[in-house]
Amino acid sequence: MFPLVLNYNLVVVLNARTRRVDLVCKLAAPLAVGIVLIWITVATTFLAVTGFGLACSFVEIALYRQTWTKFGELHTSRSRHTEDISIPESPPNSHIKESTNTTRANPLVTYFRHIMWIPFFTLSLLYMTTLSFNSVMTTYFLSIGYSATLIAVARSLSVLAGVSATFSFPAVMKRIGNNGGLYRLGLWGVWVLAVCLGAVVAEIFWRKFGSSSESAIQAVLLFGGLTTSRWGLWSFDLAVSQMMQESVIPEEVGAVNGLQFSLQNLFELTSYALTMIWSDPGSFYIPSAASFVAILLAAVMFSAKARKERGHLLHLKKWF
Repeated sequence: MFPLVLNYNLVVVLNARTRRVDLVCKLAAPLAVGIVLIWITVATTFLAVTGFGLACSFVEIALYRQTWTKFGELHTSRSRHTEDISIPESPPNSHIKESTNTTRANPLVTYFRHIMWIPFFTLSLLYMTTLSFNSVMTTYFLSIGYSATLIAVARSLSVLAGVSATFSFPAVMKRIGNNGGLYRLGLWGVWVLAVCLGAVVAEIFWRKFGSSSESAIQAVLLFGGLTTSRWGLWSFDLAVSQMMQESVIPEEVGAVNGLQFSLQNLFELTSYALTMIWSDPGSFYIPSAASFVAILLAAVMFSAKARKERGHLLHLKKWF
């Protein structure tokens, strides 16, 4: 349901562009800091970054205020908004059904009674991972002998892979249509993620229990799998995020979104707890295996939900 933005295709493009800005900033920020460090000291760089952050906060506040002023629906009471404004119908997605429970309830009850809780929960599960270019994985790469330069290049490529998902998302949605399109793209994304990270975990186990000698295949599995998986991750993220926008009614937005972010933070905290328990780089295969199990569980749960809603997973009749 779109109370503010009425054009469904515009919402698809807007979501993709917002995520694209986020990923580009994640790519540009460390590069900018690195360039600044060439010319000034670390302490001065710290002050410069802090000042930049404060300046940006004023810009954000101004933009928030402009949005608040421009869209009167944001500061209209729910009851009045419902009576005075005709809410447009949801886009023709047969897999999306709005929750009909508008009573005030415990956020846990509201969340897990929502008809779309499984896709939401699978997205939060993906946060329980050490298989990304975060500080934990970077430390592991350095411990097994890879250079900081190679890691930086691979990380930049992974961000570009994620950015490519923000370009492919609107194009694919336009191609496959709205009817079940989010489920189809979500399936592609989550299974690309699972397969690619499966290759990464296989390499980690191979390094631990198999050959101790370094080979090009190991590097390809490790960095190639991790980099390519970013397309699947952000495609799945965009699909599920739009499902949330379409299916959560205004009265439940706070409860559902609040618990969603809480679950994401909880699973992310769990991933750090795993690396605290198995802090030795030689034991990294344990947290990585736990991360892959969480990702595989998310893929299976989402696939089961997609099959239930669509009646199938693959269009086999088109293939045979």
